[in-house]
Amino acid sequence: MCGDGNGRFQNVVWTSWRDDIAEATADKVWVECVPDRANGIRRSKPARIVLHDVRQTNAGPTFSRITSHDDRGARTVTLPGFMHSGDQLFP
Repeated sequence: MCGDGNGRFQNVVWTSWRDDIAEATADKVWVECVPDRANGIRRSKPARIVLHDVRQTNAGPTFSRITSHDDRGARTVTLPGFMHSGDQLFP
């Protein structure tokens, strides 16, 4: 449903993975409230994702921020803490 924070990334392809930063390409997907909130339209566009700001926790290092880049610019949000290990991402 539109307007409920339903945005997500699909078709994520990791292009770089290091201890301090991970980068990927993806499709940014969301539902737009057109023509109205009950009948939204699914939208998508290409994006670049960057995981960064590693924090040490009792469980090990975690990426604490994600920045997405698309045709509207960059947007950074704080993650709830995603552990990283090699080329894998753990919620």
